[in-house]
Amino acid sequence: ILASPLQPSERRVKEALLELSDASLRPIFVHCLLGKDRTAFILGLYRVYYEDWPPEAAWAEMLRSGFHVRPTLRGFETYFWSHTRKPDWVVRRPEQTRVRTQKGPHPSKNAALVCSYYGP
Repeated sequence: ILASPLQPSERRVKEALLELSDASLRPIFVHCLLGKDRTAFILGLYRVYYEDWPPEAAWAEMLRSGFHVRPTLRGFETYFWSHTRKPDWVVRRPEQTRVRTQKGPHPSKNAALVCSYYGP
């Protein structure tokens, strides 16, 4: 998913979220090589779609995790706020567990899904 003032493609976002929701692929280590924005964006949508978080709570977590609100990343913000309703393709499976987040480069061995945010 490219960082851009333009919105990311529906296909790429859907692909990433479906991968995260597939329990057979766990554990999953999610990171963004160039920063925190793509990671926070995808996990924010995951929280809304699969964990039934209110969009405002997911957005607040994104900001706390280091998501940048700036013109060069406007596409992520626009996409997020225009896609807060759960799409028809989201199916919550009984085996799904909540996303666990951890700072630092080493994922927890007990976490079903670990997300790493690099930076201070």
